[in-house]
This record gives sequence, C-alpha cells and structure tokens, in this order.
Amino acid sequence: MESSDDIFLNARQIADRAERAGYLAKTCGGDAELRGRVEAMLRDAERAEKIFGEESTNQNLTGGNGGNREV
Repeated sequence: MESSDDIFLNARQIADRAERAGYLAKTCGGDAELRGRVEAMLRDAERAEKIFGEESTNQNLTGGNGGNREV
C-alpha cells in the first residue's frame, strides 16, 4: 500500500474533483483513516495555496527551492 504522503502527492496532480475522489476511493480502499488523513492534507494544501500561492506550496511539498538559493 502507498503511504499517505505518496497518495497525497499523486492526488494533488488530479485537478478534477470527481476524478480525484475516484483515485482516493481506489487507492485507499476501505481504509477510512488513511483516506481521512489524505483528504485533510489536501484541504490544508488548498488553504496554503490561497495564502501563499500555488507555486510556493508546490515547491515546498516537493522539496524544491525554486533554484533561488542553495540549501
């Protein structure tokens, strides 16, 4: 089974909500706790996008630094 982080990152790539819900249903199966964690992560990411902008949150989620400086 994929980790909640992997499922979250894959789900973030699916813009269509119905398609995303289908992916979560298939990937999480009957594990309501896992699905709830992933859905909470998705909601938090959407809120962060509204505050910080999509590009900033995507870089932070994938560990990128945008090529702006060495880490």
